[in-house]
Amino acid sequence: MSQTDFKTYTEHVESGKTLGKDYAQGGIREFAAINHVNAHEKGLSYIQGIRRYKIALVYCFCVSLGAMLNGLDGSIQGQVISIPTFRKSFGYPSNGQYIVPASWQSAWSGGQRAVTMIAAVFAGALADLIGRRNTLYIACIVSIGSVFMLVFAPPGSFAMILVGRMVNGAASALFNCIAASYTSELSPLPIRGLTTGGLNIWIVGGQLTAAGVTYACGTRNDNWAWRIPLAVQWSVPALMLLTLPFIPESPWHLVRKGKMEQARKALVRLYWLSGDDVDQHLARIDEVVLLEAHNKDNGTGTYLDLFRRTNLRRTIVVAVVFMCQEFAGVQFVLGFSTYFFQLAGFPVAQSFKLNIGTLSLAFVGNLIGLSLINRVGRRRLFIVGMCTCAADCLGLAICSMIPGQAALWGQASFTMIYMLAFQSGIGPVAYALVGELGSAKLRAKTVGWGMAVHNTSVGTTQVILPYLVNPDQANLKGKVGWIFFGVAVVGAIWAYFFVPETAHRNIDELDELFARGIPARKFHKTDLGLDRSAAFETEI
Repeated sequence: MSQTDFKTYTEHVESGKTLGKDYAQGGIREFAAINHVNAHEKGLSYIQGIRRYKIALVYCFCVSLGAMLNGLDGSIQGQVISIPTFRKSFGYPSNGQYIVPASWQSAWSGGQRAVTMIAAVFAGALADLIGRRNTLYIACIVSIGSVFMLVFAPPGSFAMILVGRMVNGAASALFNCIAASYTSELSPLPIRGLTTGGLNIWIVGGQLTAAGVTYACGTRNDNWAWRIPLAVQWSVPALMLLTLPFIPESPWHLVRKGKMEQARKALVRLYWLSGDDVDQHLARIDEVVLLEAHNKDNGTGTYLDLFRRTNLRRTIVVAVVFMCQEFAGVQFVLGFSTYFFQLAGFPVAQSFKLNIGTLSLAFVGNLIGLSLINRVGRRRLFIVGMCTCAADCLGLAICSMIPGQAALWGQASFTMIYMLAFQSGIGPVAYALVGELGSAKLRAKTVGWGMAVHNTSVGTTQVILPYLVNPDQANLKGKVGWIFFGVAVVGAIWAYFFVPETAHRNIDELDELFARGIPARKFHKTDLGLDRSAAFETEI
């Protein structure tokens, strides 16, 4: 745009109008705001971005807090079954102990996983319809009600536990999906990897909290031994309700709804103390929306558009990234680390403490991964992470073939090393990629699709693992590491050819790279020049 054009644009923006259609008709192809904002953000380092955009960083972390419910819910629901008073309240006596019926355990787990998957699919459409903040309000209310059902379920009320878990699973899906899309939309380029990948650290924080609370309360002799851990889940929606009134709606959503003045106010809050020109950021969002509106690949923005033209490639990558995350063995290590500690000779109480230590390593791993996510890049960190997890599974499998106490110690050690390696690479990077790979128009739906695939992968792994590990089934124990080693190697090879580098690329640049059909391994080397409209010249 010329200076005169941009002045006219700004005047229209300030009056609450959008010039996308007018500029399309006028044939203007110099997207000045996109070029200006891209050049400015790429000139900032990781640390400079954190310092400059600290307010936006705080908002993103507040929204990401909702992802903690995923870690809390997923861990607590499984751990309460090990609490004696819970088994007495919901089990039947057998050989001197209480056992929770396997049918109800399967129903609780399967029912929750199914609802979570369905909620994830529709989360994107709901967020596009009523906004990100309103969707989070709904998630908070739903979660508070469902946790109430779980905490105060009378002994023997299996159906009440089932409904409570299913409804809370839906709330967890909404929290996760909105956190991923919101952080991707609000984050300036230098801190986008930190905020999108940071979702995983909240999930691990939830798992660590669940392990600590369950360990502290599980030895009580009353029903509060299991009710207190379940009640801890209230902390997430409660804190979210306290912070949501102060969090701005996504300006991207507001621009698409034609609410330009509200979008500008949201940007003023996001870029407060940064010194950035808010009108430039608003103009840039409108220009990207204009480009996407005239990009035939995005269609009308429905779910079917995820599987059309260049979006199909993006949709497949999002799905397989999450499949790699789960099929590389993380559910095996998370679920059986305590078991390996006990095999190594640690008492039961000590093995649970070591499990907490393993999750602490996972937390540290996340910090390492987030510190490298910009410097090393998403693609390289993901591939190295897959290779490291493959090597760890190989080591665990080899140890399982060797008799003796030293080999058992080796298996226990490899489970701890695995969590550090996984959370330094695949863990946070998967969430960053899922938040970044979707087009701006389809981002919320792309994230919802990714989360649905993620939940399906988790459920599939959790169903298959007992048949591979249990003594009355295949009884592979640590030998199952051979299987995950093979899958992780295949995943690493796939990632080399298909996972693109999204670091240091804004959304319009990623759109053009996909539109041009650039191979994934060449994304970071491709020079797009300054004209963002070139790829869509025939459409405008």
